[in-house]
Amino acid sequence: LVKVPIGGGTPLTLCKTGLLWGASWDGDTIVFASRDRGILRVSANGGEPEVIVKISGAESAVGPQLLDEGRLLLFTLATEAVAERWDKAQIIVQSMASGERHVVVRGGSAGRYVPTGLGLPARAGRDAGHLVYAVGNSLLAMPFDLTRLAARGSPVPVVEGVGRPLSFLASGVAQYDVSATGTIAYLSSAGSRGGNEPKSLAMAGRDGKIQPLGLPAQPYVHPRVSPNGRQLVVGTDDGKDAVVWVYDLKAGGSLRRLTFGGRNLFPIWTRDGRFITFQSDRDGDLAIFKQLADGSGPAVRLTKPGQGVSHEPESWSPDGKVLSMDISTAGNQSVWTIGMEPDAKPTAFVDTAAVEKHSSFSPDGRWLAYMAAAVAGGSSDVFIQPFPPTGAKYQVSNGGGRVPVWSPDGKQLFFHNAGPNRVFVVDVLAGQGLTFGTPVPLPIDGTIHPLSQRNYDVTPDGKQLIVVLPAQATQSDPTRRAAVQINVVLNWFEELKARAPQK
Repeated sequence: LVKVPIGGGTPLTLCKTGLLWGASWDGDTIVFASRDRGILRVSANGGEPEVIVKISGAESAVGPQLLDEGRLLLFTLATEAVAERWDKAQIIVQSMASGERHVVVRGGSAGRYVPTGLGLPARAGRDAGHLVYAVGNSLLAMPFDLTRLAARGSPVPVVEGVGRPLSFLASGVAQYDVSATGTIAYLSSAGSRGGNEPKSLAMAGRDGKIQPLGLPAQPYVHPRVSPNGRQLVVGTDDGKDAVVWVYDLKAGGSLRRLTFGGRNLFPIWTRDGRFITFQSDRDGDLAIFKQLADGSGPAVRLTKPGQGVSHEPESWSPDGKVLSMDISTAGNQSVWTIGMEPDAKPTAFVDTAAVEKHSSFSPDGRWLAYMAAAVAGGSSDVFIQPFPPTGAKYQVSNGGGRVPVWSPDGKQLFFHNAGPNRVFVVDVLAGQGLTFGTPVPLPIDGTIHPLSQRNYDVTPDGKQLIVVLPAQATQSDPTRRAAVQINVVLNWFEELKARAPQK
């Protein structure tokens, strides 16, 4: 955490924070949220930070705001590991002196108290404010009494289409802010790369030529081509409902819904093409299920995660006997494998202080490629280890790499680099160890890649990729997308007071 004079000068390091999830500065005190430690307080002159909101298990405390001249702390607390955790989160006001907590919103995140009573007498003006918060892509607001810590009216929608960033599932951030003098600035959801806005699906050749599938625009994510190349499985996620669909690439037609009940994410094919494996919260946890691809049978549970733990399927071994998976807790993500014999337990493949995920089995089953990053959302690179692990480790990318997938013949590896937003391909030669060629970027423009999912796949002949593009994409202009813009509304407090009046 660093401060620097607005007019320029030497930056002053205040303290080490880890991954930062919001901060607030009032007088001589700065509070900030740390992914792993909760909310901390540090002097504005620097020093050793002190934990003031502790977290445990699946909890995340984010978005702190100091209120009432530093006497109160407002923050969001998520307590569940489910995908919609931020729409189920609590917004809390805590006394800085006693630590006493008041839950002021149940079901929302990214809360801000705004002083809409400006111009009124001092005490009345301080009390006559509003609490603004996010649910999905909407901002809601309600009159709020800072003395009684209670609402003085019902919440009403005040801004629609507010963006949530790539790190939303981890941090609950909404892309807006409000000044103390009544100006609101927000990024529209159409400009939220990888958010819940509608998108299109297309086939892309290695030469960059795009052929849209012609399906209706939806919030598509995580497409996968079947082993025989005839079908596609893909998810849609609008922030509330997450559904797995199957599409016939040869016959065309419409999408066929596969999953019903709960939020269903991360679909992948089994190696024989008969089943689709996915994550679902239908039973109250984030477990892995598989279901016949033709929809003729019920989903069958494959894993039983503990409380606060998430299981995501990633890749099947060629013989179909081992599944690699991402196991995620509040403070860690790592690659594990699990066999399909009865009562099998997951085994750690790579589990360090870094974030490891996006694993992919080689076609011969001898190698497992994966991504590793120092922190969630930070810079990452692609690595390969033998399977089963021997201690050997090979770095494939250098300077940015994520979401690897092997070519069908195992002689190349594809990966995405978020910096230039390009899919790269690199030659892989297997002998006693592995050697690599120079990664080459493919000329495919405008693709959309959320942080937590591999948003492309390679066809069984290795000649094409299935990609996700903006909903406005066309064959003549595949990179077309809604312009990213920051919306600024002056004197917004007047509109806010009219739409959510004090009662």
